Amino acid sequence: MCDYGFLMYLNGRIGEAGPDSEEGTKLSAVAQEINVAMQRRLVAADANLRAVLANAPDLKKMEADLRRLFRTGQADMAFMVVLNMNLAQAREAGPGAEGAVAVLTHLNTAIMEMQDTRVAPEVRLLRMLMRASDDDNAEKRRDLLKEQLDLSGGGGADSSGLVTPDQLRDAIRELQEQATQIEKVSKEYDTGLTEKLRGLLREIDEVLMGTAPKLNSDKS
Repeated sequence: MCDYGFLMYLNGRIGEAGPDSEEGTKLSAVAQEINVAMQRRLVAADANLRAVLANAPDLKKMEADLRRLFRTGQADMAFMVVLNMNLAQAREAGPGAEGAVAVLTHLNTAIMEMQDTRVAPEVRLLRMLMRASDDDNAEKRRDLLKEQLDLSGGGGADSSGLVTPDQLRDAIRELQEQATQIEKVSKEYDTGLTEKLRGLLREIDEVLMGTAPKLNSDKS
């Protein structure tokens, strides 16, 4: 999908030139084309998800569909946004929607695990944190941060293979930009993802500062 930073730059140029000026009119047309293209991707993602769900409750068939979407590049940010929107709605539906929540949660976990195999370590860690967020498991998230973040501040030999806080923050902000881009185009697809990511940024700071709340203190 188009970079959100570019859209912000484009809107800034439109504001500077004036929306009624010749340049502003041309730039507005470009911005409109981008928004239309994004809407089309969301509609396509919705259709893809419906096709996967048509095989419910056969998890093997649904996973096969997900692998096909993954191979063809259609399990993208738009697909994840639509999937998470449906998951959020199912959770809000309350009693009677447990089956839908279970299926959608399974699909969300499955596609993220597929994507884990092709991403950088900081993005993989972010995905793990997001899955822990779906479980509302703050203790698990903080354990992950303590285990996989380089907390030394120096990036020395002992930190080999660990993700630096800045790398993780950059990965979070990139995902924030993508989510904001979609939410800006259509409020219909607001999944609360940006707020969840802001929460993760706060938790990173808490772990770095040693101020993370102590959870389950009754454990031995």
